[in-house]
Amino acid sequence: MRYFSLILIVCLLCGLATGPAWAQQLQCDPCSYAFNKVPIGNSSSFTFQLSNTGNKILRISSMSVQGNAFSLGEFPLPAHIKPGASVVLPVIFTPTVLGHTFGILTLISNATVSPPEMNVSGNGVGKAMLGVSPATLSFGNVTVGSSATLGAKFTASDASVTISSDQSTSSEFAILGLHLPITIQAGKSLPV
Repeated sequence: MRYFSLILIVCLLCGLATGPAWAQQLQCDPCSYAFNKVPIGNSSSFTFQLSNTGNKILRISSMSVQGNAFSLGEFPLPAHIKPGASVVLPVIFTPTVLGHTFGILTLISNATVSPPEMNVSGNGVGKAMLGVSPATLSFGNVTVGSSATLGAKFTASDASVTISSDQSTSSEFAILGLHLPITIQAGKSLPV
């Protein structure tokens, strides 16, 4: 009888607890993301899906981002997510330096079960630029009906460049030795 009373008291105390552990559960899909190569100064965005898989309304009160290259898109706070519902959290990657970088997104909510953080990474690359050397060509006097040829060199700097078409504003000029489309790798040159 004494053990029965003790079990009854423990069960009553369990019933007075704040609620079941599954009351609010925050899930992310995915919980990590790797951005592709993004040129420095440009931006790329990705959306995480946040879901409440519990049975009570979930409240996200604040968010923080570690990593200078990452920022959050529009996501009004506080956010309330009904049971079974989802919201999207946009994240923006804007690299300012060359190379690989990491970031951590942290959400503060009333969820009893939630991912402690979401991880992001990205790779900042140089902007693709195509240089021409020499910058100007002077053909001098050319007799009508004949032709003259001068050489130039295209150079890709910081990132590879793909040339898909060559257009001239004048029918008297043409680029020879260029079979399109062609990709010039970063730091490499192509004589024409």
